[in-house]
Amino acid sequence: MAGPLIVVGSINMDLVFRVPRFPRAGETLPGSEFHRFPGGKGANQAVGLARLGGEVKLIGAVGKDPHGEELKKRLQQEAVDISRVIDTEESTGLAAITLADDGENRIITIAGANRKVTPEAVLAAEALFHQAWGVLLQLEIPLETVRTAARLGRENGCRVFLDPAPVMELPSSLYQDLDYLLPNSGELEALLPESGDTDQRAKKLLDMGLKNLVLKKGKEGSSVFADAERKDFPAFSVEAVDTTAAGDAFAAALCWSLQAGFSLDRAVTFANAAGGIAASRLGAQSSLPTVSDIEKLQQEVGKNEVDN
Repeated sequence: MAGPLIVVGSINMDLVFRVPRFPRAGETLPGSEFHRFPGGKGANQAVGLARLGGEVKLIGAVGKDPHGEELKKRLQQEAVDISRVIDTEESTGLAAITLADDGENRIITIAGANRKVTPEAVLAAEALFHQAWGVLLQLEIPLETVRTAARLGRENGCRVFLDPAPVMELPSSLYQDLDYLLPNSGELEALLPESGDTDQRAKKLLDMGLKNLVLKKGKEGSSVFADAERKDFPAFSVEAVDTTAAGDAFAAALCWSLQAGFSLDRAVTFANAAGGIAASRLGAQSSLPTVSDIEKLQQEVGKNEVDN
């Protein structure tokens, strides 16, 4: 089905410090590399969609500073429509990322201009929702903005996706507006801390009105919970270099492939491959794959399975 994909979310500059391991409390640890990369979960997912061929409209905010100008230029180069990205007096959002040699990371974010992605900014772009196929959301912007965008998406017949990071407890009414919730295992536990094991948490979310829970499990792949059924999907084996945008690549690939007409099973497999590729590359937006990248990995895995 044709139609644009709306991303409402954060735009950050990522400051990446590579270290052999994470420092202990009070420890000063020498690093080996420093990089600046365009980031922010909203911008990452917008670029991920555009790189796969999606028509992407980004609703967000940056500061009137060099970071903001650079980030907008990068988004335009990726064919993301930034006509609804506002310039604010707040500084552009920042993320300080400590990246260990095993590919794991720890991240501190400074919201800055992302706080200005308000419900009013979404309502001002309401006309976009009338023609859109899907709406992709995260939690690096105010929660009320996420709720407004999800409601507008549902009212206009869009598929609504939420990647609940950075995780926080969500109002139960929000789940009724979501077609797909995309947490990792830790986020699922934080969303429902008193609800038992994974299957019990999934059931509770579905009972609250969520249509599909797609659980990201890193090296263990992913699981889909819908209509009281669970399906598990294996990960693609890659050497992890930087997992910063793996979840964003997964979310973008799932959204794009469902719009392209893939079944949910095929879309999750496609998204697993996208996340694996992103984890095998350095940087956030620089790690996001194209369709040919994903298809190549799937073909290589399929060939190896036949050869073995």
